[in-house]
Amino acid sequence: MVRGYRLGTKNDESVTGLPDWLDDAPDAVRESAAKLLVRGRGYESDRRDTRFIKTRRGPQYYEDVSTLIEDVCGEPAPVKDHGVTISANAVRALGLA
Repeated sequence: MVRGYRLGTKNDESVTGLPDWLDDAPDAVRESAAKLLVRGRGYESDRRDTRFIKTRRGPQYYEDVSTLIEDVCGEPAPVKDHGVTISANAVRALGLA
């Protein structure tokens, strides 16, 4: 997912959230974006199919990721400890387990 992101180094100062265009994107695009985020940024847990996204990003980024995943699959993806916890049910709903 590149459109809307700055070129170069990305960190908590340069990436403050997901691109605005994603809010109004078609459902299929939003679902693809959610899958890409979980596949590309999520790391597996030893607890079932739960995944975690932790990276150096601003708090709004985590809120945006959580909202996107919850909107797409209707399952919990709460923001916790500077990251997002993607529930096992959310991972399964995205077809990633």
